[in-house]
Parts: sequence; structure tokens; C-alpha cells
Amino acid sequence: MDMRLKKFNSLCRASMLLLLLSLFANGATLHAQEFKPEMAIGARGGATLSFMILRPSVNQSFNLGPNAGFVFRYISQKYCGIQVELNYIQKGWGETLTNGHKYSRVLNYIEIPAMTHITFGQRMARGFINLGPNISYLLNDKTNGYRWQESGQIQLTEPIKNHFDFGICAGIGFELNSKAGIYQLEARYNYGLGNLFSSSSGSPLSQSSNQNISLNLGILFHVR
Repeated sequence: MDMRLKKFNSLCRASMLLLLLSLFANGATLHAQEFKPEMAIGARGGATLSFMILRPSVNQSFNLGPNAGFVFRYISQKYCGIQVELNYIQKGWGETLTNGHKYSRVLNYIEIPAMTHITFGQRMARGFINLGPNISYLLNDKTNGYRWQESGQIQLTEPIKNHFDFGICAGIGFELNSKAGIYQLEARYNYGLGNLFSSSSGSPLSQSSNQNISLNLGILFHVR
């Protein structure tokens, strides 16, 4: 856990440096003078496939759920800017137990990613990459199906210990830019670094971290 936290802190520092460079880069060069900064706000939403990294591992299936949120984007240089979001996202996982029964646990989160936004291509039609840390807070969770109390698997029966989560997100996408708005399609992976359950010495689980893949559509509107 300490090693993952150190990695997360290092990523946060690197991301903040990139964000600051993007925000405060001046127009001293001809390249910068020719570029007009872009600011946009909007909304995004889509579907998420979630699972867990559990150690010891178990036989899992994906949890399919929604995600939706608000987006603020500021591109201060020709190919680099920032993107900050406030999202609702559903995470979780499913299992097939040794007795053949099905089990799933759904986790509802509020999430804030703060990412470096890198673009490539022409303004009217271009690709982009989003990369940076995210933090999230568990609103509630729900279990579905059979829970085997005698299995000894705490992820089936125990309440969530850590409601705050943190991780790294990376996405790649494509957008069309028009006078009416900016239309986006993005695929993103969220790698969780926190643990849902206790991972202290003697705990049954040494790791219990959220993972998810999402596919999203978004529309943004130019502020200036």
C-alpha cells in the first residue's frame, strides 16, 4: 500500500507540473502567438466495465454500469491543456462461487479526475489523450445474489472499510469540433491504487483495488 501511495504521489506531482506548465505557459514564441487558447465546458456519459484486483484471486466476471458527469477543459497551448471532471461512476465486480452460485457487488462513486489533455491533429477533427490522477468517494454499495457466509471470503460479506479511493486514469479519444459544439468519443482505463478492505498484516486480502474500462460520449461548448 505504501509503495502504491508513493507512486500515486509521484504521479500527482508530475501531473501538477504538467498542468501548471499548461496553464501558465506564455506566448513568448511565435508558435504560441499563433495559437488561440480554448476553454470549454460540457457533459459526458457512457458505459463502464468494472472488476477488482483481489489477492488471493477469485473467479470474477465484469460488472456493467453507467457513468456520467461534467467536464471543464482548458487548452493553453497548441497541443496541451488540462481537463477536470466531476463524475458519477458505478464500479463493482461479480463472482461465481465454488458452490456454483452467482454473486455481485455494485459500488456507486463520485469521482474527480484531474488530467493533462494532449491533442494531435487539426482543430476541426483531432485525437486526444487524457492522463492523470483521480480521487473518488463511495456513496453506497449493494450486493446481489447469493452470499456464502461460510466461504471465508470477506469481500462477500464485510462492509467496505475505505470509502475514499485514488488511482490513475488514461484515455484516448477522437473529437469533432464545430460551431455548435465539440463532440467526443473516448475509451478510458482507471487503475485503482487504494484498497476497499483492510490489507494490514494478517488480513485475508492483501489487495482489493478497483479497476474499470469505460467508453464515453461527450459534448462540450466553447466558453471562449
